[in-house]
Amino acid sequence: MKKEMVVATCLAMLENKLRTLQHEQSEVRAGASEQGKSTAGDKHETAMAMAQLEQEQNQQIQDQVLKQLAVMRQPRWLEPKTSGGAGALIETDQGYFFIALALGKIDVAGQAIHTLSMASPLGQQFQNCTLGQQLSMGNQPLRVLSIQ
Repeated sequence: MKKEMVVATCLAMLENKLRTLQHEQSEVRAGASEQGKSTAGDKHETAMAMAQLEQEQNQQIQDQVLKQLAVMRQPRWLEPKTSGGAGALIETDQGYFFIALALGKIDVAGQAIHTLSMASPLGQQFQNCTLGQQLSMGNQPLRVLSIQ
């Protein structure tokens, strides 16, 4: 597994999420505009308030995704690693782990990669881990097979 493919998949996933959110935002605006043409009184005001709230929530999520994209576009994620830590792609006997952002499990060329942040309990265990080191994930032992 190449780390460049993992980073590219994370970027593509975030960019797709941003496009989806932007599309949803456009639909909410269009729906609010259409609602304004077809209703009057309290019902209209309630619909407009709900649309405004939905737009604000959507914008907050978009802002978060934009921050995540800015982080993932940094070249440090592609730098080779010899020990665990931010930017490390770690192969274990229990699967692959990419220490960057907590994006969940992603599929890269048919291989499941668990993305997690350094702040997570497992991310902290991976901090400064070395080849061959034994860690634990809950009650399961985890042996480090390679680090990129």
